[in-house]
Amino acid sequence: MSYEFVRKWYEGLPPMERKLPVLYHNGKVYSPEEILSEVERGTALGEELQRKLERLLSPHTITSLDLSEFRKVAEERAKKIISMLPKGFSIVKISKEGRVDLTPESDEFFRLAVEGEYKRLLKIFGGKR
Repeated sequence: MSYEFVRKWYEGLPPMERKLPVLYHNGKVYSPEEILSEVERGTALGEELQRKLERLLSPHTITSLDLSEFRKVAEERAKKIISMLPKGFSIVKISKEGRVDLTPESDEFFRLAVEGEYKRLLKIFGGKR
C-alpha cells in the first residue's frame, strides 16, 4: 500500500467531496480529509482505511455489506449537507396533486437527499452498479 494511492484519490475529488463522509468503518464514517490525515500520520486506523479504500476502488469488489454501509454513509452525508443549507431553503416538487414545497425538515426531502448521496457514492467508488 502506498500513501500516494490515497493522495491521488483525494486530489481527484472535488473540494466539496473532501469534507463529506465517504467511508464507513467500525461504526464510524470518515471523510476523505480524515482518511488522508490518518494515512499521512501512519496510524493503524489509516492502514485499515486505506486497505478498505483500495478494495472498494478495485473493480468488482463491492459486496452487499458495502452497499449497506454506503446507505449509512449517504444518510450522514445528507445530514451534513442539509445542515449547511441556508435558512428558509426549500425545493419545489410538482406532482399530480400540484406543487409541494419540500423543506429540509421534511422526511421526503431527507429521503431524496439520501438517495442522491447514495448514487454519488456509487459513482465515487466505480461508477454505476
